[in-house]
Amino acid sequence: MSDRPFDTHAVTENLKRLRDELKVHFELGKMDAHDEWERLENKWQDFAQKAELEKSAKEVGTAFSLLAEELEAGYKRLKKGL
Repeated sequence: MSDRPFDTHAVTENLKRLRDELKVHFELGKMDAHDEWERLENKWQDFAQKAELEKSAKEVGTAFSLLAEELEAGYKRLKKGL
């Protein structure tokens, strides 16, 4: 052990300083994380909208194909009946 007396005040001040520094870093980190979250949320909204449009486009494409098939079959039946 050291022959010097334990300086409670100095140790407390040092720990307080370190704690305060870490708290500031933590708060800045939270801010950075929040900013990144907001950036990603904006991208998510864009992605979700485009995904919905893609789904709708596929549904429209499927409906269009079915309609074309029905028309073709109807025209062939009509032609065959003439």
